[in-house]
Amino acid sequence: MFKVFISEKRYKDYINIREFEVYMSVLISMLFVLLVYHTDLYSNFFDVQADFCNLVLYFIAGFFGLLGFILTGVAIVIGMFNKELSTRIELANGKGTVKKLLSSYEFLAVNIVMAILVLVILYILTLSELSIVADKLFYIIVFLVSYYLLFCIFYALALIKNLIVIYEITLLYSGDNGVSNETMIRCNEIRIDFILRTLTEKYGIGIEEFSDALEKFASNADNNNAVNSYLKSYYKVDE
Repeated sequence: MFKVFISEKRYKDYINIREFEVYMSVLISMLFVLLVYHTDLYSNFFDVQADFCNLVLYFIAGFFGLLGFILTGVAIVIGMFNKELSTRIELANGKGTVKKLLSSYEFLAVNIVMAILVLVILYILTLSELSIVADKLFYIIVFLVSYYLLFCIFYALALIKNLIVIYEITLLYSGDNGVSNETMIRCNEIRIDFILRTLTEKYGIGIEEFSDALEKFASNADNNNAVNSYLKSYYKVDE
């Protein structure tokens, strides 16, 4: 799971200030800290301790509901993608496109579970008889917790928009116009062959020279031995 987050660089979602969920979370968290500071909540914390505990419980219940929404969203998205549609999308947009779309929902689900754990720990600490932390640390904790909770909420809102985009993508790629996937692939091969033939004839490049350059270019591909064998067979080049 975490390998997927690293490979898809999902950790950058926390700090990408250009994204709606990040800059809105930062802005509102800063305003919330200012509100807490000007109302002197730090000095009066124990007067509102019971109310704060109730608020934390409401947040925990809300995040469980949000987790249910994510599971529903994942089920909807998975239902939209069959094998043929996924193949078409990845042929047009690159390998791993569908996986990257689905990883957003997995990323949010993990963060919601972590947010629930943070809230449970916060609730237990609030009920305990431990003394309150220093004021500067208090405001730092308020900002970090506020940012994290708001990030999860706004990230969920962004994924609602993504659902609409994914629906539009499925409409775009599901319309086959009576043409099979194999026919589309063959048409692409014919177009590429025509371009190659035109270029080789124009610049006087022989098939052997072309094959050597193509083999060198394809050397970094996955399973490159099979790729090179296929290319040599396709262009009828002797081993």
